[in-house]
Amino acid sequence: VWESFIDHPAWFRKAVHFIGADDPENFDNNHGPAFIDECFASIRRSGGYFYLHSGGYHGAMRGQYRYLNGVFRCGQVNALMALTDIGPGDGGTMVIPGSHKSNFAHPQSIGRDPMPMDDVEGAIEVHLNAGDVLLFCDGITHGGSSRTNPDGERRVVIYRYGPSWAATRRSRSSE
Repeated sequence: VWESFIDHPAWFRKAVHFIGADDPENFDNNHGPAFIDECFASIRRSGGYFYLHSGGYHGAMRGQYRYLNGVFRCGQVNALMALTDIGPGDGGTMVIPGSHKSNFAHPQSIGRDPMPMDDVEGAIEVHLNAGDVLLFCDGITHGGSSRTNPDGERRVVIYRYGPSWAATRRSRSSE
């Protein structure tokens, strides 16, 4: 069932567009328009959060956001699919709008250990219904709010797409 979502028409063409692989100058006919850097499930029960990470300032090359001459060139685009409803208290994904374009560290991240997104100024929580997909450039500052609901689980599947010419973080020799 997970393979059927790899190139799902609801988001795959958009992911390919934002990594720049639908641009003929960037398309690699030998490897296809994109590859999956990672695909994993995240299941969280009560407690915990995902700390603030990424952003344009000192971001990894794979998470870069670039728009030049009418073409996007994002190093990695995430499709986060909710398998359960995610509302208040469910530990939803949080983002800081515009942070993927920033050349400055978020003021609350300077000199601090990783912190919960709940406490970060400007972060917004994204609520999803089961089956919804959140598509975003990995370069945006993001994380997950604290899961405070005592019942149920937050279940998501994340597909991370990159341009076909890029290398995975994982060794390809293990394939």
